Amino acid sequence: PYPGQVPADVMDGTWRPPVTDGSGQDRKVLRAAFEMMKGAGYHVEDGRMLDPQGNPFGFEIMTSSQDEERLAALYQRTLEKIGIDVTIRSLDGDQIQSRKQRFDFEVLVGSSGFNNSLSPGSEQVGRWGSVAAKQEGSFNLAGVADPAIDAAINAMLNARTKEDYVAAVRVLDRLLISGNYMVPMQYNTQQWVAYWTYLEHPRKTPIFGYQLPTWWRKPN
Repeated sequence: PYPGQVPADVMDGTWRPPVTDGSGQDRKVLRAAFEMMKGAGYHVEDGRMLDPQGNPFGFEIMTSSQDEERLAALYQRTLEKIGIDVTIRSLDGDQIQSRKQRFDFEVLVGSSGFNNSLSPGSEQVGRWGSVAAKQEGSFNLAGVADPAIDAAINAMLNARTKEDYVAAVRVLDRLLISGNYMVPMQYNTQQWVAYWTYLEHPRKTPIFGYQLPTWWRKPN
């Protein structure tokens, strides 16, 4: 009932995020981004990216720590190369939380609101549902209000078989990927834990990470 919302490569599972050379100067990726902006009616004049109406294009990134500020600065320097004006505003934790609850921001750094369960359930309504997009204090920080996503969540919650549940979750996943609601910036493939040598842990780690309740003290 919602045709055209999922690109073919996302639908068939071949889509992958763009990969840079890690130098911060990857002209190939910048050129591709620039061509996409041009295709949407944007253009550069006197070194500034202008929207189809001729207004300068830019946005503000809010940060609450030095680590977040460093990530934002890297993104800022990259976008400046194609004329996009990015400003960085550093706020304390209370100010950030207040702005989040009121949806008073343009871009945030971090994973808050995007962490998910390996067994998605009713929490998806608050993270991606249209009603939550209008409720201050909700986890729908991206302001997603999409009837197709609402329908996928509803199908997931009303599934009565594993097959129907898995199918609905996959539909939701494809819709969220297609929406481009966040910019992946970095990730760590490992979890680092410092512990005393008298502690032992299972040889295999679950997909959702280490679980301290499964650790034990070595005999003697």
